[in-house]
Amino acid sequence: MSPVDGQKLGGRLRAPVVEPMAAPDAEPLREETTAPTSLDPTIPPGLPRSAAIDAALLKELRPGEELWYAGVPSPRALAKLGLVYVSIAVPFFGVSVLIISKALQALLPDFLGHPSAPVEGPLVLMGFGLLMMLLSGVMMYAPWRLADEARHEVYCVSNQRTFLLKIGSYSHLYSWDPHVLLSVRSSGGKNGYGHATLVRNAETVLGSTRREVTQFNFIPDPRAYEMAVRRLIDLHGTPSTPTDG
Repeated sequence: MSPVDGQKLGGRLRAPVVEPMAAPDAEPLREETTAPTSLDPTIPPGLPRSAAIDAALLKELRPGEELWYAGVPSPRALAKLGLVYVSIAVPFFGVSVLIISKALQALLPDFLGHPSAPVEGPLVLMGFGLLMMLLSGVMMYAPWRLADEARHEVYCVSNQRTFLLKIGSYSHLYSWDPHVLLSVRSSGGKNGYGHATLVRNAETVLGSTRREVTQFNFIPDPRAYEMAVRRLIDLHGTPSTPTDG
């Protein structure tokens, strides 16, 4: 398969050798010093990546594994998606304030005045109001949380597998070998970011397999991701047929 959009596929781990320099009128140095192993900067596409992500990738790559794609999702796009949760959280927060105020009036009528209508179970009502307020606060924080998660994720395709690596306090690796991959498609990409949908087989607790569909949102150059996965399937994929649909 030809490289995607004229970009060279593949990025092999390299260990650059620093040539020693001899001091004037001295014996040449015989020992060579080796710089720390680094990722090939030509890995397409998905820049910019942080130094922390590159360091995590170096630890996770298998021997002889080459990256064909390494992309970090757009924090700004995911933050905008989080505004949907904020629009839901605002009215929830307002209702929670009203509920808590009613419960407080029932509990402290001498200080806050008697409620306009009788309140049964003010303590239960207070707990319900506080729970609503907590949930609305979590939803209001969604844009910041989604943006922060995006900065610590990298979607990759290599010559051995496709995987999603999350780093930080919630570090995790989701890896899929080529024999479980069935198909892939992409959409968007007009502004450099878009979506990719990966279809694969997953094993159930009963030992059978079922088909799973996963969508990766706001990744850079989704077409490049799709072509890299297609190349991986063409080279190594031998998908089995799901036994339970």
